[in-house]
Amino acid sequence: MEQIGTPEELYERPASLFAAGFLGSPPMTFFPVTLLPQALTPAQQDLPESAVVGVRPENLDLGADAPDRLSAQVVNSEFLGAETLVYLDCAGRSIVARAPGRVDFASQQAVGLGWRAEDMHLFDEATGQRLDTSGPRSEGSDNRQDKHKQAGRMASL
Repeated sequence: MEQIGTPEELYERPASLFAAGFLGSPPMTFFPVTLLPQALTPAQQDLPESAVVGVRPENLDLGADAPDRLSAQVVNSEFLGAETLVYLDCAGRSIVARAPGRVDFASQQAVGLGWRAEDMHLFDEATGQRLDTSGPRSEGSDNRQDKHKQAGRMASL
């Protein structure tokens, strides 16, 4: 078993790379910290060389390519009514961003990716485990397993 908690806790605060990538569609995107511009680098000190940042598709902010953003290129976009999925190539990685409503991007258009610090998840790719002690968290969530056992809605992964 990877993690025990409510569905919200599993989604908002995954304990491992596996849990983070397994939950959600499209899945969370992972970026090696070494690939990121300074403005998107985690504030934590002494990170292992294998540190990766995870960001959910709905938390990726698409804007103009700029030095404080991660450069990407639009491959395609898919308008779904309430949202648009934007398929991107970022340093040879295929990723998907979710934008509310309709957004229009041309194929091969250069864009810049950004995100808020509180939407970033930090993992060690070598161990697969979560590194940060802060980040997205459900109000009132607690990591104690005894509390989870008492919860009416449970999920395990």
